[in-house]
Parts: sequence; C-alpha cells; structure tokens
Amino acid sequence: LKTTGAMAASAAQNFSQEQPDNADPSKAYLNEELIRLDSQNYVEAFQKKMKENGIIVRHDNVKMLEIMMTYSGDEEEIDKEEWKKKSVEWVQNYFGKDNVVSAVYHGDESSPHIHAAVIPIVDGRLYASEYINGKAKCANMQSSYAEAVKDAGLERGMENTPVSYQTMQKLRTATEKVARENLPPPMRDESLESYYARANDY
Repeated sequence: LKTTGAMAASAAQNFSQEQPDNADPSKAYLNEELIRLDSQNYVEAFQKKMKENGIIVRHDNVKMLEIMMTYSGDEEEIDKEEWKKKSVEWVQNYFGKDNVVSAVYHGDESSPHIHAAVIPIVDGRLYASEYINGKAKCANMQSSYAEAVKDAGLERGMENTPVSYQTMQKLRTATEKVARENLPPPMRDESLESYYARANDY
C-alpha cells in the first residue's frame, strides 16, 4: 500500500466497515481482532510509527504491506484455533513484532482468512523490498508460512501453478458471476448439502 487512501480503504474492509459481496452478515460474530490496532486506523498507526522512528517518508515508499493468511481444505481436519495462533506468531516473527500493527480474522466469508497490516521498517527506514522484491522472496515467504502452520493440519500448496494469479482471479470472478445469475441464493441456516440438492434441481 503506497498511499494513505489505500491504507484507509484496506482498514475499512478489514474492520468490516465495507462488507464484500461474499460476506454473510449472520456470521459477523465470528470475526476477531487477533492483534489489536493501537490507533484509530492504519493511517494513524503509520504516522505514529514514522514519528517514533524518525523516518522521513518518500512519495514512492511502500508504506504498508497487507499480508493475507488463508487455507483451503476440510474444516474438520484443521485446528482453526491453532492455525490462528501460529499465523499470528509467524507474521510477528517474520516481519518483526513491532512492525505488525494489526491482524484481523474474517470468519464471515466463504474462505476463512487473516489480514495483517505490516509497516516494513528495516534498519530504521521503510524498506518493503526486504520482503517482497521478486518471485523468489515471495515464494520463500509462502514456504516459511506453510512450515509455521503445518501443526494445524495444513500443508503447502503448489509452488508453481500453470496459470497466473491474475488469470485465476478473472476465472473466479467469472464463475461467481455465472453462479449469481443462474443459481438460487442460499437460505439462512441452510446446510451445504441441502443447498447443493436444491441448486441441482433449480
């Protein structure tokens, strides 16, 4: 995130001020602040860190990294509380505890996930490239995370997929659009099995 506007938008979504289309309002109670934001918002947290560390910000600095930690698989085989705990430990160890200003768990969306807000301070300056410069660093980050959460019943996914992330996002968006236009909406408290049977008869 390079601008205060981007940080504000990220905070609005992460703290459910703007709910995404795939969020279920009836499950909002599952959301949880795992690392408490000790400021009014991300912008204020960033400004506070800059003042504390005496950092002069350049216009082209990456001001904040948003790290999303998630998984897929059989919910019954995954220790979700252990996953949350290990995720928090990993993000603080990997980026430095003082650099992680917030972590929020979202349990009201189709895939459970955690958003962590990281201010990438390295040796007294903003230096995001220490963590995300190039595919190798990003792949190593993912492998490090997978190792940290394996005791929760998880294993690392494919390192090199045959299609790009952008292509997968487009495919997922198109699939969701077709589903919205051609399938009935789920009913409150309806089980997955019941919805599947009803959708097949639709």
